Amino acid sequence: MTEKNSRSFHKNHLLILFIFFVGAFPNASFGNKYLATLIPMLVTVSIILLSIKDLKAYDLNLLKSSTLYGWVGRGITYCVVTQALFTLLFGFEMTSAELASVQYVIMPVYIVTGALIEEVVFRKILLSMMSKLPFWTSSLISSSIYAAYHFNLTRFISFLVVGMIFCFLYKKSNTLAVPIITHIFINIIGLVSLTIRS
Repeated sequence: MTEKNSRSFHKNHLLILFIFFVGAFPNASFGNKYLATLIPMLVTVSIILLSIKDLKAYDLNLLKSSTLYGWVGRGITYCVVTQALFTLLFGFEMTSAELASVQYVIMPVYIVTGALIEEVVFRKILLSMMSKLPFWTSSLISSSIYAAYHFNLTRFISFLVVGMIFCFLYKKSNTLAVPIITHIFINIIGLVSLTIRS
């Protein structure tokens, strides 16, 4: 990567982080149901467009790999067990995104696409920015930010551990596809659970 491309790469990632965290601010929609739908859509489209070069770089043939799905299966198991354990210990409180998924018909789409965006932000970008740190240190920092981003104190530790599981999956599989697919399945499981609860 040339120096010029490297600067462009970092600026692109900084712009993604800015859009992501501004759009995630709890009061970004100001309680307006239309903004609550529009803002996530704009954030989603913007980040996907900004990440298109990164996403194109991935070899789609990996999706045919049994090893990949082996890691996905383990990841789903780790995450489900972790969330079940922490729910038993600390109870359950819905995040703002989960509440929105129940209130707005279009929001379940963002629950799925959000998995892709969150993995790009928390695993690809933040971990790459801390690449000089020991893996578990950068994983802890990234996952702490991931947990705080969900604005749910009751489930902070649960999100922290799940975030570290995603980091572990990314490192061991050497592809972002594994945490993305795992995250999508976890979100779908959560969405089904919320639908049953509501």
